Amino acid sequence: MANIEVLNSRFSLYDKMYSHELREHSFADWPFRAECSCTPDKMAKAGFVHCPSENEPDVVCCFFCLIELEGWEPDDDPWTEHKKRSPNCGFLTMKKDFTELTVAEFFSMEKERLKIYLVKGRHVERDTNQSRSHGPICCSSDWYLPLPSSNASPLSSSASITGTPHTLASINDFSI
Repeated sequence: MANIEVLNSRFSLYDKMYSHELREHSFADWPFRAECSCTPDKMAKAGFVHCPSENEPDVVCCFFCLIELEGWEPDDDPWTEHKKRSPNCGFLTMKKDFTELTVAEFFSMEKERLKIYLVKGRHVERDTNQSRSHGPICCSSDWYLPLPSSNASPLSSSASITGTPHTLASINDFSI
């Protein structure tokens, strides 16, 4: 992932990508079509969104675990590649279709997605040596969370969530 702005943008857009149809729609310019194992339909079913760049036309990102994969070959299987590189992805372990999730199951999935995002955000910032003084970002549940700082204190589960620095521990404490 190139930078924190890309990560923020993807996270806030990908909350809508539980829908297979929306993910598949992102593959309009996908280089692999019929006679391939990695067709747009199969890529979308495996949780991927097409996010090409000028130099990398076959980059995909899982809407849930945010793993990026590129360098696809016509006979690459999207499910196999996803499982190989992100075996603990919550989307891969989901036992039923998104439309069948209960509200509690959906919020549990979103909580997991948020934890993944926060961890990746820390890695991206550390790797690009950016400061941790970013403004708020918008998550799928309309929370406004600044990226966690290394000195942020954990919240109790009853603390206000809006506008407070969060650690991964504070997200773990949040219960539905």
